[in-house]
Amino acid sequence: MSSLQPVDAEPTVVADVPANSHVILFENAKYHGNHKHVFFRNNDLRVGSEFHMDNQVSSLVVLEGNWAFYADPNYKNQYPPILGPGLYPNLPAGIKNDDMSSLQLVNAPPTVSAPPVDSEIIPFIDAHYHGNHKHVFHEEDNLGADDDNGFNDAVSSFHILSGLWVFYSDWHFQNPYADGRQYGPAIDGSWVEAIGIKNDDMSSLRSVQ
Repeated sequence: MSSLQPVDAEPTVVADVPANSHVILFENAKYHGNHKHVFFRNNDLRVGSEFHMDNQVSSLVVLEGNWAFYADPNYKNQYPPILGPGLYPNLPAGIKNDDMSSLQLVNAPPTVSAPPVDSEIIPFIDAHYHGNHKHVFHEEDNLGADDDNGFNDAVSSFHILSGLWVFYSDWHFQNPYADGRQYGPAIDGSWVEAIGIKNDDMSSLRSVQ
């Protein structure tokens, strides 16, 4: 494959597994560090050519489905909590930090409540949604944090999935761009300078929804 685009035509293939389950695992608390997307299940977080997440999960976001998590590969030694959709900036009680090795979608109801995912944005290092990306939920007051500093003064494009967002030149929400303009999902964020934001200059951002 070398290119792709959305079309109005009806699909000609139906997937075996519906896209109704999605969780993002993060290396550090508050959605910092490397991350991994999991759909439906993953029986061994040591496997994969990308940065592995075995025994390295410290926060997570459940976007769809209810999930069970396990200390060992192949769904062994299940942690007590079942997590449903929501934000978990730190692992809830019952799931040990830096210990998870597998996870899967389950039919059981969630046993832990969490704030909903009602504000999400994906900043990219390069224009037109190219290069490395980062997930931000609700706010990030310091893109230069010690445990996740790859995006400070480095954002060239972004895609807003939900919420209204304000962007700042400096840490801790100082010096907003465009006099504090609020940007929503309809905005074309493929090149930040086209919408009043200086390229490779952003240091914090937050949702105002």
